[in-house]
Amino acid sequence: MTNKTLRSILVDLAGLPGRRWNRYRQGLQEFSRALTGLVTDDSLVALMAEQIESLLRPCGVAIVLAQEQGSFDSVLVRGDLADQPLWRPGSRFKSLHPIPANLASKDCLVDVARLLRQVPPSQQEIWRQVQSSGVVLIVPMHLRDCLVGWAALGPKRSRLAYDQADCGFLAALGDQSAVALGTAQLRGEMQQRSSELAMLAAASSALSSSLDLEQVLHTIVDSAIKVIHCDKSAIFELSEDGTTLNLRLSRGLSDAYCEASHALPVDPTGRARVVVTREPLIVADVFLEPNVEGYHALAGQEGYRAVIDLPLLARDGLLGILSVYFCDVHHPSDVEMEVLTTFANQAAIAIANARLYDTVTRERDRARDLYVQTNAALAARVEELTAIEEISRRLTASLDLQQVMDVVLEQSVQAARADRGVIWLYDAERRGLRPVAEAGFCLIGHYQEQLWPDARGITGRVARTGLPAVVPDVSQDADYYLGVESTRSQLSVPILHEGRSIGIITLESDRPNAFAVEHLQFAELLADHAAIGIHNAQLFQQAMEGRDRLQAILNSTRDAVIVFDTRGYVILANRAVEEWFGPGIRRLITSQSIRDVVAVPESFLYRVTDLDPNNLSAYLDSTYGGEEGVELAFHFRQGSRQLYLEATVASVLNAVGEAFGWVAVLRDMTRQRELERFREDLTSMVIHNLQGPLSAVISSLETLLEMKDVGEDVSDQLLSIALESGRKLHSRIGTVLWLRRLEDRQIPLARHAAPLGDVVDNVLAEYRAMANVSRVTVSSALPPDLPCVFMDEEVISRVLSNLLDNALKFTPAHGRIEVRAVVEMADDAKAVVCSVADTGPGIAEQMRETIFHKFYQGDDWIGRRRGMGIGLHYCKLAVEAHGGRIWVECEEGQGSVFSFTLPVDNDG
Repeated sequence: MTNKTLRSILVDLAGLPGRRWNRYRQGLQEFSRALTGLVTDDSLVALMAEQIESLLRPCGVAIVLAQEQGSFDSVLVRGDLADQPLWRPGSRFKSLHPIPANLASKDCLVDVARLLRQVPPSQQEIWRQVQSSGVVLIVPMHLRDCLVGWAALGPKRSRLAYDQADCGFLAALGDQSAVALGTAQLRGEMQQRSSELAMLAAASSALSSSLDLEQVLHTIVDSAIKVIHCDKSAIFELSEDGTTLNLRLSRGLSDAYCEASHALPVDPTGRARVVVTREPLIVADVFLEPNVEGYHALAGQEGYRAVIDLPLLARDGLLGILSVYFCDVHHPSDVEMEVLTTFANQAAIAIANARLYDTVTRERDRARDLYVQTNAALAARVEELTAIEEISRRLTASLDLQQVMDVVLEQSVQAARADRGVIWLYDAERRGLRPVAEAGFCLIGHYQEQLWPDARGITGRVARTGLPAVVPDVSQDADYYLGVESTRSQLSVPILHEGRSIGIITLESDRPNAFAVEHLQFAELLADHAAIGIHNAQLFQQAMEGRDRLQAILNSTRDAVIVFDTRGYVILANRAVEEWFGPGIRRLITSQSIRDVVAVPESFLYRVTDLDPNNLSAYLDSTYGGEEGVELAFHFRQGSRQLYLEATVASVLNAVGEAFGWVAVLRDMTRQRELERFREDLTSMVIHNLQGPLSAVISSLETLLEMKDVGEDVSDQLLSIALESGRKLHSRIGTVLWLRRLEDRQIPLARHAAPLGDVVDNVLAEYRAMANVSRVTVSSALPPDLPCVFMDEEVISRVLSNLLDNALKFTPAHGRIEVRAVVEMADDAKAVVCSVADTGPGIAEQMRETIFHKFYQGDDWIGRRRGMGIGLHYCKLAVEAHGGRIWVECEEGQGSVFSFTLPVDNDG
């Protein structure tokens, strides 16, 4: 496709009727003359639209032009097309959009209706949108075989179709417009190139005018924005080992971005990949790049869309990267990249020259000062070594903390030529300091029980932070606390052990700026030795206290305690060991390793116990070095008596968690075992010895009631009472039996969905007569929409019976008992909470857990009658068997509320 000259276009139009030929010829000639004075795309587009509207009078016209980024933007819309979203000014068509993709291959005008029948089905929808927007004809504009834009026309206002003459005129107008656009683009590029070269020359002059590195860096980031017309700029410096990039200086970037741009790793995929490739990196759209190291979040935070990174290469290699940022998507031209590369090369040369000058200057000054400093440093070093030697000698010769601290303070004051000094011990838990050595102060007498608070003064700040402080003028430090009026400067260094402050060395001088870096370094060296002295003294004190405390504990405990070393030999055994096993046991257990004893099945250990020799060695091996111990239970024969012992064997760990032995603690559980067996026997007795006779009594009474004469009312009443009492006693024995089965998990619950209200009504009916006799009101308050629960009705009936019976025991006359129920969420599932509330005396707080224990009865029992102490224990087991829980809430003296949960039937 080639652009025709005006002469060839006029020849093509010569065959038209005279009037139309004159109009089109004059229009093209006027358009051609007007183009010679146009310098902007806007004026060209306006002129093109005016020619089309004046000669063809379409209902609407839209003109779309190519942009630098490769997309096409709608730049002018008139007439009916102005209301169409597709052509609204600013509408953007990407290069792969079906409209520009089709027009790029068209060298003639496009009839939209005809094209709609030719395009594949995948593109028909967009062309239908074009047709529905009112466009009937599109005039593509090509320049050097490239699509530079198009004009979209609506139908003529005369409702006549565009004929061949109209299309010829439009094609000619499109060709002329394309040529004019190319000319304007070239003119703009020449002007931009001239401006960029001028600014590049100015930047080069500014860079070469200074050898100060900081000034050079500032010039680079400032000039980059001017030369490149970017929005932000930054210089990243390559580390000496070449592994990381660090942001050195920037313009237009936030502090948060600067913090996130330190120590960027050099790898082929990260933000610093230019270091690897050593080639410029163009990121035209950040959000189309992989989101490496939070790249997208940083771009969104800073408001840039495009980045160009250029390597700063000098004679000595890569110095770093120059980065320029653009707020919009940016596709740089070849000319722009050439300017950028040239500027980056000049910047690299300027940085290398400034660095070289800085290095030479520093080396010269250092060499001049080195000679002066050497003699003074050697003399000071001799004094320091002498002081350190004296302190080290004292540390190895004594564990007396006071003596060591006095020497450390004396050497500190002398070496720093201070007027006064003090050494503090820091108590982090009490947040205070206590003086242990002083010179020129009077603090020890005032701060012993009452500590110097760590929130006070420079000394307190050093204690809290663990960082030294050199204050040349105390009047300028807001934390300074006035102690001595003549003080002008202060030096405080922390005494650190394992990274924690355990003390402070503070020196003061009446001269301002009295303490130099070497004084700080020497004070820190003395602080290290002081830390050793303090730690040794504390360890010695702790060892003495621990020895005495351990001895007292072991001698006072009734349990036998044996400690073994890593080889299994006994290193410690308390007095209880000999009391249990006899006086000869100590000689026996210290003469051989426990490992050897355990490994021999015929050893004395297995003769006096029922321990399994096959498992004991494995237990000990699994325990050693672990955090959890092993629990053992066995019988031990002590003469004619057999004891039941429980042993806990665990590793003994040092301060860093390393095992250095075992400890075995043996407890005599014989008495507790006997009590448990007694309770079990008592339960068995109540169940098996009383149930049979009571069943016979009930059976006899029932028979007697059936055979009596009808008219004997008194006999009826007596027999009914006897029968009811026998049944109640039989029920309680049955409760014990159920309790035993629940404990042994021998009762398979017959659970099904059932209304809780029926169970509550039946139980209340059973106890209403007894409540009337006791003058107690019993009632229920269950919501009518209470869902069914999943339960064994007989078991839950016994639970409610026990709770009601318990409430009747303790509720005084004229009191109230109420059964309630609500639906709540328990463990992410619905559950019914059933409660039995009374107005009795309540339950003491310390008894609210123990009342659910088996056989428990309070010592201060004040109810109407005494029970067997198993009712609440039964309730607990029964509710837990249903997957619920039971608890009591009350205030002593104001009644109790026993509540339990049951699962809701979710299928009902």
